[in-house]
Amino acid sequence: MVPTTIDDRRSREGDLIAVVREFVHELQPKRANAIDISPSSRIERDLGIDSLGRTELILRIERAFRVRLPTQIVGEADTIGDLINALEHAGARPGWARAAQPTTALPPVPAATEAKTLVEVLDWHVAQHPDRLHLTVLQDDTTALGAMTYAELAQSARVVAAGLIRRNVEPGDRIALMLPTSLDFFSAFLGILYAGAVPVPIYPPMRRRGRRGHPRRAQGRRRRVRRHRSIHGNGACGRRGGNARDRRTRPRGVAKARS
Repeated sequence: MVPTTIDDRRSREGDLIAVVREFVHELQPKRANAIDISPSSRIERDLGIDSLGRTELILRIERAFRVRLPTQIVGEADTIGDLINALEHAGARPGWARAAQPTTALPPVPAATEAKTLVEVLDWHVAQHPDRLHLTVLQDDTTALGAMTYAELAQSARVVAAGLIRRNVEPGDRIALMLPTSLDFFSAFLGILYAGAVPVPIYPPMRRRGRRGHPRRAQGRRRRVRRHRSIHGNGACGRRGGNARDRRTRPRGVAKARS
């Protein structure tokens, strides 16, 4: 931790609150102006930021201040003041958020205007420019955890789809997907679509005290789904629910394997 002064802390506090205010405005555009944000504001109760929103907020803070915040600290943070303290411990310098520069975008390409589904969009881009970089998963502004072209994403997604079909996943099945933000998540999400099923992302809770009730909330959601399967971080696929099915068709090129 670097030495800090009162002026440094106030500057850091103002920068952080600006980032939070912008994020809250995106989440709740109709209520944002009525929400007062201060160091004592509670992230979930006062600002309405849930587990998924908290993850996105932390990512924005890390990019703005160019630091990496410890997972345990941000997971247990209850107020904006806790996040300010986390930034101080991480050595975030005042003014960095204001000095952050936008990243350089790739040259634009035409949109898949005739496509009606995500699968059709991906297939169109594969046909037009398969080697174009499509996504990059970042740890921070300078560290890339992985990247995929359109062709690589389509290929990995079809592998996932084939595995699901071998496990008797039918068109219209709901597939619960609990994975961290990673290349595997995108492959699994598109793979579920290629199999004709419906992906249902379930984000793992960040806060410890929220983890105990998370399985019960997820179970409640499962009861509302007639036919349900799940993909976990270890790649396992299980089946739950009854026999009722919402019949859909699979995209071309992904057929059920015959024994």
